[in-house]
Amino acid sequence: MVFKQAAPPWFALVILALSMGSVSSLQSPFSLINLVVPLIWINLLMIKFELSIFKHECIYKIKFFKLTMYTRTLLPVNITAIRFMRSGWNERKAIIHTRPGFNIRILLFEPLSVFTELNEFADRHSIDIHMSKGYSIVEKSYRLKQESIEYEIKRES
Repeated sequence: MVFKQAAPPWFALVILALSMGSVSSLQSPFSLINLVVPLIWINLLMIKFELSIFKHECIYKIKFFKLTMYTRTLLPVNITAIRFMRSGWNERKAIIHTRPGFNIRILLFEPLSVFTELNEFADRHSIDIHMSKGYSIVEKSYRLKQESIEYEIKRES
């Protein structure tokens, strides 16, 4: 299944709008900075991350617009551990620890089933799993929320 990173955070769009407002004052000596900073922000907002989980491999891609800039195929042999932890007040995060290369952080991906898919992938291939206490709390709240939605759907029909 293919998982994609969610839309950019709202605060990035606010900073972009504020920096665009300062472009109108081009008489200042910092006019070049006023033009370059919004362009950098626009480019950073166009970077997308994608994770595909298959039966025997995971494929991680970094895309700029629709152009694939980086692709990495993760075989179970290359993954040393998957660490699940809490990020923020009510968000989940996973870090895939790999032998060669950098670790991959999974945060703000949609759909939220990415974490259960990663957990099943790790179980299937005997990869070490580390879950923090905070992650367990957030996972329980997501599970209860999902059960209540399913109950409401059954009750309405």
